[in-house]
Amino acid sequence: MNEVGFYQEYIAELYPFSESDLAFFKDVIDFKILSANKKMKWSYELIEEFRDFWDWKSLDSNKAVFEKVTLGLLFPDKVDLPKCDCYRMEDFCEDSSCTINAKRLIYHSRLYDENVDIYLRIAILCDTGLLNREMIFELYRNEDAGLIEELIKSSFHNNS
Repeated sequence: MNEVGFYQEYIAELYPFSESDLAFFKDVIDFKILSANKKMKWSYELIEEFRDFWDWKSLDSNKAVFEKVTLGLLFPDKVDLPKCDCYRMEDFCEDSSCTINAKRLIYHSRLYDENVDIYLRIAILCDTGLLNREMIFELYRNEDAGLIEELIKSSFHNNS
């Protein structure tokens, strides 16, 4: 994978994309990775708008989505409602501590495992807002990672 693709994956998982961002970048962003993004403001409307793009298994395992939307009720053709197996013994359970949900919502990022240093640096830049829309545009539309690499170098005073 080239540098641009490398950064595109990390940004897809860590940047808090808006609905308008997704509309603008939908033809160049990896929705499989984006489906695991915990920083976005998830809603039924957002999920419905890009219904045909999501990786539904990743979306169903995303705790940020779980906290906002019951996918199995709203998208029964895409996601099954997990049978409750906690003390409630309901038809389905919306409690994150219910064993079936707790197992499903444990997410371990492949990107984190591959390069924890870069993952944490990009997460910090996304969380603080230092990584801006102009840089995202350069990365996804112009396939240029230069601004992001410069930001990482200047923010962390390290060339790695």
